Amino acid sequence: MAHAWPLPGRAAGPSARDRERCPQDRCGRRDADDAQGPARRDGKKTKTYADVVALYNDAKLVSLRSAKKTLQTLERIGRVYGWNERPLSSITDDDAAKMLHDIADKRGRRAAANQTKHILHAMFKWAKQPGRKFTAINPFADLPAPGGVTVPRARFLSATEIKQLWRALDEPERFKVSPDAATALRLILVTAARPGMVAGMVGAELRDLNGPSEHGPHWSLSAERMKAGSPFITPLTGLALELLRPYLQRNPEMRLFKLGGRQQLHEAATRIVEGLGMQRWTPHDLRRTAATILDRSGYSLEQIGALLAHTRKGVTAVYARWDKFDLRREMAMVIERSLRETLTETPAQLAA
Repeated sequence: MAHAWPLPGRAAGPSARDRERCPQDRCGRRDADDAQGPARRDGKKTKTYADVVALYNDAKLVSLRSAKKTLQTLERIGRVYGWNERPLSSITDDDAAKMLHDIADKRGRRAAANQTKHILHAMFKWAKQPGRKFTAINPFADLPAPGGVTVPRARFLSATEIKQLWRALDEPERFKVSPDAATALRLILVTAARPGMVAGMVGAELRDLNGPSEHGPHWSLSAERMKAGSPFITPLTGLALELLRPYLQRNPEMRLFKLGGRQQLHEAATRIVEGLGMQRWTPHDLRRTAATILDRSGYSLEQIGALLAHTRKGVTAVYARWDKFDLRREMAMVIERSLRETLTETPAQLAA
């Protein structure tokens, strides 16, 4: 059989068939490319989890009211689970499921696991959009809620519980609750405001408290202070003013209440619940109680939402500030009247 000699000018080497059988040379070239990093393949450096968290914070979170808390959650996940130095694209749904399982089941924080999934799902969704493409998949997209389906709370205080709580707040030191926290809890019920709104109240936000004016006493909140990101004005009733007046001598640019944020209000509520042997309630349930008073008085959900600052998309800042203000004051007066009647009723009348 004749031998195949190499053509002149070409070095002898393995045939194409031999190269197919021994792909190690190609693998070696791929390894070399990988060693030089994704920049050679994609024209840009692959971002680590920590890189993307920083970019997401600058591009998205800074404009949100919940920015600080969300960023803390993202940073904690990167630190605790060793994700910070990993390329974002290397994090799989198995990694995500394992992390959420640890929070929900091993640590027993099921609600926190659900919230963590929601936060990370949003960041990965942002990261895979055209123009970024820091990852090709969202590993949280198809995962079930690790803490189970969230059931909306429907807790509100009965008339008997309102009276029981109000009396307890006359002597907050019995429950190791500060007077400031006690007043803040009462204001949530009286104004139907969010706990965070009350906890962060400053004197400069309180307007027209002493004299006749077009709108009467009211509380003007900036867009930065509102969950929906729109400025909002809520009326202040006589009962609200009774609670606020002892604090008005303080610097109007300072917070009225010396509180460590909403968390201190939650702790105060927990101490009162335990001390009185009540069914569990939270500061937000006081706001829901005020809404329930209005519901029972015949107001529609849309009308109640006007007082609760449940703004809809497309609603202008003017709407959020003054539109339906007269309706809000009317509803605030209904809440005040209901509370005053409850607080003066006898036990027999409450039981009837």
